[in-house]
Amino acid sequence: MALSKSQRVANDKYIQKNYDRLPLSYPKDFCSSVRAAASEAGESLAGYVKKAIEYRMQRDGVEPPKGKEKNGNGIEQAEP
Repeated sequence: MALSKSQRVANDKYIQKNYDRLPLSYPKDFCSSVRAAASEAGESLAGYVKKAIEYRMQRDGVEPPKGKEKNGNGIEQAEP
């Protein structure tokens, strides 16, 4: 179901207020490999990359920030 114009505006406003972008550039074959690995793991590309970053932060002794995760219904909720 498509979002109404007001829902899209509200979503865009929420995203601008609460999210930052981390633009990254890698060689195409590297990106293809990462996309394939995410797909094989049954995860979105963003989720796969986020988990990899969090793993590295923990490995380096840095506590990843607690954020919001989607529950089984696709609704964002605070992490426990």
